[in-house]
Amino acid sequence: MKTLSRQIFGLAAVSLFVASFASAQTPAPASAAEPELREEAMVRFEVISLPPLAARKALIKYSKEPELYQWLDSELEKKESGVVLETMQALRIRSGQRSKVESLDEHAYPTEFDPPQIPQTFGGNGPINTRNGSSFPVTPATPAAYTFRNLGFTGEVELTIGEDGKTVDLNLAPEIVRLTATVPHGIKGDVLQPVFQAQKATTQVIATLGQPALVCTVSPPVNTGAPGGNKSDRVWLLFVTVTIPG
Repeated sequence: MKTLSRQIFGLAAVSLFVASFASAQTPAPASAAEPELREEAMVRFEVISLPPLAARKALIKYSKEPELYQWLDSELEKKESGVVLETMQALRIRSGQRSKVESLDEHAYPTEFDPPQIPQTFGGNGPINTRNGSSFPVTPATPAAYTFRNLGFTGEVELTIGEDGKTVDLNLAPEIVRLTATVPHGIKGDVLQPVFQAQKATTQVIATLGQPALVCTVSPPVNTGAPGGNKSDRVWLLFVTVTIPG
């Protein structure tokens, strides 16, 4: 009787072990994947200009960017300070996404031309005779293809909010373009081509959420000799501030 009881107990223990092992090896039913949550942020671009000497003194005096920004902000309220807010743009994006904000005019200009044409007849009177020195009409070069150039501000940005929730990794490509002149070309000057001025940068920075970061200078070129070129020597400072929308 005791032997039979031991056999029954042993079989029960083996069955329990096999059931437990099988349960452990059986994968749990797959649950619906939860959507990845991405934090949003507001990126603010500000371009502030001031005379070169004033910019140099300010950068030396205010080595911490929040202090420099606070000083510039106070100077903007003064009419005679020489500090000017050139542009301000804002963009709301998701962390990990590359986005763009634009404030533009599209400028179309010709890139290909049909050559000038000399007519073989004039006024239905047969071939043109220029032996007497009389002038004859010439059809000027005609645009055959156009392209476009964006004028204004473009700000490309990709950001990743740090795991600490306090810092943000920024990949930036700001650009400012303006039309400075239209220059005539050709024998008679009937082919007009534009002259553009570009201020741009490509950079990566780590900033603190809620605090303005001085990214770079995007100052216009001075006295390059280009037609219609800039002659006013000013330093343009680009600040970027990232905040979490409430």
